[in-house]
Amino acid sequence: MRHVIIALSLVASLVACGGEPAKAPEAPPAPVVEAPKPVEAPAAPAAPVAFDAKATFGTVCGTCHGLEGKGDGVAAAGLNPQARRLR
Repeated sequence: MRHVIIALSLVASLVACGGEPAKAPEAPPAPVVEAPKPVEAPAAPAAPVAFDAKATFGTVCGTCHGLEGKGDGVAAAGLNPQARRLR
């Protein structure tokens, strides 16, 4: 009788647990990495580019430093610290 009770309790515990071992979660698939594309060297300029320093200074720097570089440009009044005198 004792063996029957042990056997029934063993069967009951297997049924309660599902009877199958737990499965490990599956790993996500590895991402696909493409090979880098070859980089082309930049083409050399066909001819040297002319650079007008005076025009560039007037448009980029002249609003604060003034066209003569005295720090009296149109936007210099609103600056703190004041625009530097370049001459």
